[in-house]
Amino acid sequence: MKRLLFVLLCGCSGGLSPGECNDVVDRMIDIFTKPGGDASKDHLKATEDWRAKLKGDNATKQYMRDVCRTSMKSGHAACVKEAQDDASLAKCFAG
Repeated sequence: MKRLLFVLLCGCSGGLSPGECNDVVDRMIDIFTKPGGDASKDHLKATEDWRAKLKGDNATKQYMRDVCRTSMKSGHAACVKEAQDDASLAKCFAG
């Protein structure tokens, strides 16, 4: 997953503000932690807990924000904010 995050975040040269990058990273976390299919109540609770931890103050989120600040442009950010799933998120960085 770390490799996927790096690839998705390494589009082009940077230029986004810290606030924009925080929004982009939170959206990516939402997509990465979206449960698939008919998840049980326990699975949904675990997913919410995991999502909250990833969105908190931690090294993973800080790394993603740093890569965003140095590697993403506003076009990437707009695309990420509109993405609904892994496939549409991947298209944001396809070329």
